[in-house]
Amino acid sequence: MDNFLVQHRGAKTFIQAQWTQAYPTWTRGRPIQNNGGETNYREEVRALVTNYREEVRAQVTNYREEVRALVTNYREEVRALVTNYREEVRALVTNYREEVRALVTNYREEVRALVTNYREEVRALVTNYREEVRALVTNYREEVRALVTNYREEVRAQVTNYREEVRALVTNYREEVRALVTNYREEVRALVTNYREEVRALVTNYREEVRALVTNYREEVRALVTNYREEIRALAQWNSLSFNVSKTKELIADYRKRGGACPYCR
Repeated sequence: MDNFLVQHRGAKTFIQAQWTQAYPTWTRGRPIQNNGGETNYREEVRALVTNYREEVRAQVTNYREEVRALVTNYREEVRALVTNYREEVRALVTNYREEVRALVTNYREEVRALVTNYREEVRALVTNYREEVRALVTNYREEVRALVTNYREEVRAQVTNYREEVRALVTNYREEVRALVTNYREEVRALVTNYREEVRALVTNYREEVRALVTNYREEVRALVTNYREEIRALAQWNSLSFNVSKTKELIADYRKRGGACPYCR
């Protein structure tokens, strides 16, 4: 009941209004005697809720029927509009196609006339252009020949000067390289000599240190081996003695159980 009232706030408001009108003296959830009798709040609320549900169901049924009728009418109207729209579109498309065909026909005729005129103009321009190009090519060849002749002479003079300069630079470079190589060889020899001496000294010191370390290591290993041998011997003696004693006791006990007691062991 409470869940229904929470879910349907309209029903709750309606029931509260009905309850207030019917029971104005109702307080704190407990009924007060009115006109000499006690009220049954739950039954009345149930009756009100039942009536409200029936009213809501009737309204929902009517609303559904109205919606269905509206949807049916809307569908018919939409279908009629779509039919009219299709007819209008078809008519417009037909007219548009006819207009486009007429425009294309006119455009083709205009293009053909323009192409014919353009071809004639291009032919005239090509003829004039060929004559001008031939004259320009002739003049250009003469100018190029003169420039090539002058350029060859200048190049020959520059090559001669360049060869002389290169020879002088090569001579100086060879002398400088020889001097540098001589100095470099002397420096390398001195460095190699110093390096060999340092390496020999380091090797000598390293050998002495290694020998001292090996000697100390051998002495330590020998001492450890000696101690280890002594410990192993002591452990072996102790283990063998205890094992023999326990084994002897076990043999004596077993022999006594079997009934062959030794006269000396009684």
